[in-house]
Amino acid sequence: MTYLDSLLMQRQKIAVISDKPLEREKLETVIEAGRLAPYAGLAQKNTDTFRHFFVIKRGSRTARELEQLCSRQRILESKRIYEEGLDQKYQPAAFMAEHFKDGGAGDVFSSPWLIVIAERGAYPAREEVCLGYVMENMWLKATELQIAFKPCSIVSDIKDKVSLQKLLGLDSQEHYAFDACNIGYPKDVVKKRENHKKPTEQITYFTD
Repeated sequence: MTYLDSLLMQRQKIAVISDKPLEREKLETVIEAGRLAPYAGLAQKNTDTFRHFFVIKRGSRTARELEQLCSRQRILESKRIYEEGLDQKYQPAAFMAEHFKDGGAGDVFSSPWLIVIAERGAYPAREEVCLGYVMENMWLKATELQIAFKPCSIVSDIKDKVSLQKLLGLDSQEHYAFDACNIGYPKDVVKKRENHKKPTEQITYFTD
């Protein structure tokens, strides 16, 4: 097993993060891994302003406003689930609709710092794909540094992009895709993984 293999094996979501301060150097090392992730879209080729990182402190004014946007989105999503009958079709959707109907957003900041990543849209539209590259790079770097990493997908779901972009100081006339993660030190000892749940191997070769 190579070093990369071991990182891939040990990468995992760590839900419980302590309040112990994370050194700025380590935080920026994880961000740098995301900054180095591949990008796509021909319109980005000769620019370097299409990817932004925002580090938001829990309890700050920006944090509270972001939580409000997430809360409103959860209420809207809960209503959509009921209106489209998804709660009857999918058990996880029923759980989500019930859990989020009051807009609870207390879990958005499960660590002292939330990193929000914004990827500007271009042609062809690949911004959401690129965010996947960014998050994976950051996740693996956090794993290497033994730092807890927990994706915060509700930020990706916010439909009120104009308000979110204004909050972060981005041009509201541009199109951005967003993702986010909580980062910090694990509150508990992280057990070494001996195996990894993964999809059944299904490879199809077309040779002629």
